[in-house]
Amino acid sequence: MAAKRTRRDFLKLSALGATATASLNAFPEFTDLIGLEPSTIATRVTHGKERFAQGSTIEWRRGTPAGETVVLDPGKKFQEILGFGAAFTDAACYNFNQLSSSAREQLFHELFHPSELGLNFGRTCIGSSDYSTKVYSFDDGDADPELKRFSIEHDRAYILPILRHARAVKPDLFLFSSPWSPPGWMKAGGSMLGGSMRKSYFDSYAHYFLKFLDGYRTEGVHIQAVTVQNEVDTDQDGRMPACLWGRVMEELEDPGLRKYADAVAWHGYGSAAEMVGKVQDAYPKVGMHWTEGGPDYTVQAMPPIGRAGVEFLRPPFATGANRSQAGTSPLTNKDAPTLAHFRAGAW
Repeated sequence: MAAKRTRRDFLKLSALGATATASLNAFPEFTDLIGLEPSTIATRVTHGKERFAQGSTIEWRRGTPAGETVVLDPGKKFQEILGFGAAFTDAACYNFNQLSSSAREQLFHELFHPSELGLNFGRTCIGSSDYSTKVYSFDDGDADPELKRFSIEHDRAYILPILRHARAVKPDLFLFSSPWSPPGWMKAGGSMLGGSMRKSYFDSYAHYFLKFLDGYRTEGVHIQAVTVQNEVDTDQDGRMPACLWGRVMEELEDPGLRKYADAVAWHGYGSAAEMVGKVQDAYPKVGMHWTEGGPDYTVQAMPPIGRAGVEFLRPPFATGANRSQAGTSPLTNKDAPTLAHFRAGAW
């Protein structure tokens, strides 16, 4: 039996491989890591009908960096990377549920099993997102401050079973959850589409989160962290579930808030990558997380990393900042369910 590899082993091996591609002119000591003589590198390809197929070999070679370069300095450390993964949206889970049990079993083995891709970080939605089959919350209807109507029944159909399946393949799968909108009756406009939160319902909304966490735990799905809101600084012009809360930098100035929200999540749809560094420089103890990003299937060029949406990340059952960084990847179905004008089918 092969020796068990941990995530830390993987990160160390990945760092060594990536370091070998760094600029040798900037860091000549890196030559000790890759040797002075070129070596052959085996490649594997997963594309179309190919699954981990052997590709053509390549060789290390010296070269002159052209344009922007990424240089890894082993002597300079930031925050530890917790893992990589993607989002279990309503639409993604709906599509997973359409697969035959054997096809889904094979897919989840390839996605989550430690011997395969080994994704270990997932994002779930508290209610509907723009990647959903319909607009819904866990307490729809007229005002219900005591949440007597609260129910996660919608998620029992296929979202919770999919999450349990993923956890069965990857028991240490880290899950965090984000709402795209509070229930409509908690908002000034009375709708989950756009708008802003009524302060008078803050207490009810806090209990809404607790009921969500307790409900999922009862169903066998433990959520390790939550964010207050997906993209706090936009209401998406009322075209999708969204809620305007304000600017993250302004909120971080409140030391009282930082006792309860110890990280910031970033989405890559605009602005520039250096904005992440500016926030980190201003608040070095606040963790930086990449939690959403990817091109629309109709767009040829990938937009730059930026600020388009940022949110607070709060671990409800653990403390400590600078803990993680995650990535998302799209698996888009052009014929999947849609919500408003947004394509619903990304994972």
